[in-house]
Amino acid sequence: MSKIVSPSWIFTTPLHGVRLYQSADTDRLDCDGEYIVSIKLSFSECFVPTQQKSIWRLSTQGERYSSVVELFDDPTGKLLHIECQGTGSFQYQGNEINVAWRDEGTSFEHYLQTVGLSLWLEMRGILCIHANAIETERGVIGIIAPSQTGKTTLTAALAVRGMGMMSDDMMAIHKTTEGLKVFPGWPQVRMWPEVAQHFVKDIETLQRVHHRFEKRIVESGTQSELRFSSKSGRLKRLYLLDRTDSNDSEIRIEQLSASESMIVLLQNSMLADAYRSLNVEKDRLDRLASMLESVEIKRITYPSGKEHLVNICKSIEADVKTI
Repeated sequence: MSKIVSPSWIFTTPLHGVRLYQSADTDRLDCDGEYIVSIKLSFSECFVPTQQKSIWRLSTQGERYSSVVELFDDPTGKLLHIECQGTGSFQYQGNEINVAWRDEGTSFEHYLQTVGLSLWLEMRGILCIHANAIETERGVIGIIAPSQTGKTTLTAALAVRGMGMMSDDMMAIHKTTEGLKVFPGWPQVRMWPEVAQHFVKDIETLQRVHHRFEKRIVESGTQSELRFSSKSGRLKRLYLLDRTDSNDSEIRIEQLSASESMIVLLQNSMLADAYRSLNVEKDRLDRLASMLESVEIKRITYPSGKEHLVNICKSIEADVKTI
């Protein structure tokens, strides 16, 4: 690993309600957007304590990837080590995160905006859910679904039709005096070419996430028709996607019970089962239960196939009007 040079744009756009900075002057307003808390980022060589046993380990294998995430106790805090399409670590010391990352592969920014930042937030009582956040006229909604089941495609389709994409893959839920609020992530989304071609003028101009993969980074601006939102909003509703391969073309939306909703939130927590190792499991369960007092979760069952995408969007748009 070597010392890395961070891109300047990550310090000018708040991330999930967090302002990232390098200067010791924490009061300097050098970013354009809303934030509640600030974190200092530092960058250096840092190695996982190989003689120490991890307190939590998550290994996943997908169709196009494999990853190992490990959490270690550190003399001054915690250390999160990641081996995936990108490899490196985040070391947590109070309100500072030290980043060490290998030059090759996916850069650290992707992991920081998902699992890296969610660990810091969860240790401070801020819920982080594996979901896409979308701005609507009635408040913020979230789209929940397993990977590779159409979550990004549906989110992008809604954004093209007028809603505002707020975050890709992670939603941080801040408890404020105004209620439960969601803040935007960085205005970009990762898409495979077969999805991106429906929303981007020329996918060959897009930056690759990893030199060995075709997945691309789609940013806000003229290169796509996607609408990104830079405003925070109150969280009102979550939609659990349930795509079926049946010949039934009916689209159904139904509200889940409290127990079903709790299971959905637990299954789609950003850090899987790491909360016991972080000693926040009980408090987190209480926060999830409190969240369900004001946020409802609905299941949307719909047929597979892009020919149904417009009708699925229309069904969600109609349901949002009932908020």
